[in-house]
Amino acid sequence: MLSVLKGDRSRFKVSDSWVGSVGTYVVEYREKIDLIARELSGDGGLAVHTRYSKQHCCAELHTCFDSVLARVRVEGSEGAPWRAMVMHNGLTEEQLQLFKCLRLELQCVRAIRM
Repeated sequence: MLSVLKGDRSRFKVSDSWVGSVGTYVVEYREKIDLIARELSGDGGLAVHTRYSKQHCCAELHTCFDSVLARVRVEGSEGAPWRAMVMHNGLTEEQLQLFKCLRLELQCVRAIRM
């Protein structure tokens, strides 16, 4: 039994859910978006995770059942991000307030329903 527990750990590979986000504005806000996901998880509901969606070019907050709760796209020009678009799938006003930490660094944060 002990030999099984000491087995080859190379079988357990951890992949980065933000692969492909390098060079995008949203990657600069990964830490804050991860924090928002942890706060949403703290509501006693499902665990909320983050990832980068290459298809939509944005960060996604999703459940373990792959249900997307929100997408966050950060836009800007000439090397300066200035606006975040939060597209959500039925988040409450209280839950949307968690995104105010993005507003501290960006000129505009707009929430719209998906």
